[in-house]
Amino acid sequence: MFAGLMGVQWLVAIAIAVWVSPLTWKAGSSEVHPHIWAALLLGGAITIYPAILGLAKSGATSTHYIIAVAQ
Repeated sequence: MFAGLMGVQWLVAIAIAVWVSPLTWKAGSSEVHPHIWAALLLGGAITIYPAILGLAKSGATSTHYIIAVAQ
């Protein structure tokens, strides 16, 4: 259950980043805001390991601690 929750939290963080700050403007040109890239890349890096552990070793105490830290 928590492996799925980690994925949902990641998707919600991406949606919030897109909603709050979708674009940045610099001298008349529009670019994707760094918050969106951070939500995609950093959020994915933080989410993937606990989600894999949640699927592979769902009952292990170490998995519980890793998921708690990632959240």
